Amino acid sequence: MSSHKKAVSIVGVGASAGGGLEALTRMFGAADIGSPLAFVVVQHLSPDYRSMVAELVGKHTDLAVVRAEDGLTIAPRHVYVIEPQTTVEVSDGKLRVAVQERDGALRLPIDLLFRSLATELGPRAVCVSRARARTGPAAPKRYASVVASSWRRIQRPAPSTACPRA
Repeated sequence: MSSHKKAVSIVGVGASAGGGLEALTRMFGAADIGSPLAFVVVQHLSPDYRSMVAELVGKHTDLAVVRAEDGLTIAPRHVYVIEPQTTVEVSDGKLRVAVQERDGALRLPIDLLFRSLATELGPRAVCVSRARARTGPAAPKRYASVVASSWRRIQRPAPSTACPRA
């Protein structure tokens, strides 16, 4: 394990387009800026518009909020936000950002991030989901394999959308 992996704990955050921005601003507004955590945010966004998530979240926190770019070394007390039509993974302490094809295929960018964190950090990976999957109740079953890969999923769903525990 590299010294970088020992130094920075990374929190993967998945958010839906509907209600996700409000949840993000509330979460980062309450974040402890003295904590050594780094955050990587994936929000479901329309591919047709420029995202303002970084700017809007940045108004509510003292953490550094930046757009995720391929090859960036992950630093503590930073929030990395993806652009529409992109995916992000974490590998060797760096962000790996890729442009998604607009071919109509189903993409699971939150799953991709969470799986990369499980691989990169094992039990030190933390993932927070504030998103409803397009596949409905089947989504927790997909996450169960990721949970088995040693990440902790933190979620407080509404009673009507409660997810079974893995």
